[in-house]
Amino acid sequence: MKLLSQLKLAQKLGLVMFVVMVPIVYLTYQHVSRLQTAMANDQLALDGMRYVEGLQDALVPVARHEAFAVAAILGDAESAGKAAQVAAEVEAGFAKFEKAHVEFAKGGEVDRLWGQAPVRRWIATSASA
Repeated sequence: MKLLSQLKLAQKLGLVMFVVMVPIVYLTYQHVSRLQTAMANDQLALDGMRYVEGLQDALVPVARHEAFAVAAILGDAESAGKAAQVAAEVEAGFAKFEKAHVEFAKGGEVDRLWGQAPVRRWIATSASA
């Protein structure tokens, strides 16, 4: 207490301001840090949605193509033409998927296992048809 009594009024006010500002600065830092973490997680979620959206645009026409191809094999001539039309949609969907894959794939185990597997399966399926 003797130290405080020896300080001038301006020094005492400066010390009080310092003591008040330290917790405020610390709490502000913690808040900003949490916001940045949340924003980074949200960005990853959006990237994942765009990635899956590209895959969905490719896989839905694959199922339609498969149905028309089976009908064409069973002898339905109209389905053969529709299968060729849907094959173009599949190609466009896989082009979108490949673009999303390049843009949003982050590497790692998921990329290694899942990466281009749908594209390879489509190429094998369309080559055998």
